[in-house]
Amino acid sequence: LTFLQDTAVPYVEAVFFRSFPFFGTVSYNAQAHQISDKPSDFNYGALFADPLPVGSAGIPPTLLMQDMRHYLPDYLHDLYMQGLRGEDDLRVKISISFQKSMFCVTTAAILGLMPHPLNTDDPTQRQENRTYLEGWMDRLSDSRLADVQDE
Repeated sequence: LTFLQDTAVPYVEAVFFRSFPFFGTVSYNAQAHQISDKPSDFNYGALFADPLPVGSAGIPPTLLMQDMRHYLPDYLHDLYMQGLRGEDDLRVKISISFQKSMFCVTTAAILGLMPHPLNTDDPTQRQENRTYLEGWMDRLSDSRLADVQDE
């Protein structure tokens, strides 16, 4: 068993890229081409989900936000309280932090599976790495990465 290829990447693929939106919060119109003809192009996992505390299962689920709230370190709670909404916005801020950490996990899996070392000096290997990374960047372009970086 090789951890990254056999475990981490399938998890990243299933949960971070391919989960489903919360029932009743998002609907797609296939006739308006809001869903690609290719199912492989449909993404709504943890990296794409809006941080909605709606009380249903899904990524990021309200129960996860609530559980994380109980174990939130004081320094992080104090940081979150500096926002305009204070306690009313706490679960959303926790969800955004969760998404940021999921981007870190995804990045680790992506970098761990690069075809060549990141610091290679070989121009051919550097180009192969670039091509590999461009494929991943294309997949992440519609995610919430830019949104969570501003939080």
